[in-house]
Amino acid sequence: MRAERDRRAAILTAEGTKQAAILTAEGEKQSAVLKAEGARQSAILRAEGEAKAIATVFDAIHKGDVDQKLLSYQYLQMLPQLAQGEANKVFVIPRSSRRPSPDRRGARQAGRGRSQSS
Repeated sequence: MRAERDRRAAILTAEGTKQAAILTAEGEKQSAVLKAEGARQSAILRAEGEAKAIATVFDAIHKGDVDQKLLSYQYLQMLPQLAQGEANKVFVIPRSSRRPSPDRRGARQAGRGRSQSS
């Protein structure tokens, strides 16, 4: 009689442990799904916000008749943010197609004068 009770107790304990493991696994699954959905929603909201910001800047630039100096300034302000990515190792800064400024012309002429006098 006692052996039968011990056997039933062992079966009930095993079933209880099994059910607890199943419930734990289901809880972890639901937790992972909710975390993934939260991360997805966060990424969507972040992307929508960035898209609105880009559209606002784009509209402002096109409505405001912006000159090249302002666009160059904005580009230079963005360079540090562009450099933050791991894949960004080389940057090409566009050279102006205009003639050099008077300061640069003077430096070139001064350099020529030194090389000729040597």
